[in-house]
Amino acid sequence: MANRDAPRGLVPHQTTQGGPPRIGTYNKDALAAAIYIGDAVILEADGNVAVYSTGGGNLLGVSAEYVTASTAKSNFKVYDDPFTLFRIQDDATGLTASTQSSVGNNADILATAGNQTTKLSKQELDISGHTAGVAQLRIVGLYNVPGNAWGSWSELLVTINEHVLLPLGRAGI
Repeated sequence: MANRDAPRGLVPHQTTQGGPPRIGTYNKDALAAAIYIGDAVILEADGNVAVYSTGGGNLLGVSAEYVTASTAKSNFKVYDDPFTLFRIQDDATGLTASTQSSVGNNADILATAGNQTTKLSKQELDISGHTAGVAQLRIVGLYNVPGNAWGSWSELLVTINEHVLLPLGRAGI
């Protein structure tokens, strides 16, 4: 059975210590774009959160809720524990597919607009760019569920490598 192309952003799995992921609350200003459930978010210089866009800097975490564009919101929920494991689909771009040898490498997020109907993110892991160098996500393994296999559109377990609450980004192996 082949993997399905069904991106839904970053889905919290558990912390690396085995407990449930922590949710922190932040402010979103009215200037920011819409944020979908599962979108990677950054912490802006003014202390507000915004959806990650290509080249958007270090990540704060992953959105736990949806909010429309041009809408301010206090107490905006974010999975912000830097030791949280997330599931994310690889984008199956080009001739690159995820394999067991992808584990320990880093990759960036492919920033895309969310799904207006479901209010879920459509961000994916940019598998063609996985590297031993510094990148946003660290590939930890394959998400172990029936029907998920190494290859195109794999569901992978990742941690946020370039997290604002970690002292430094870590290079891959």
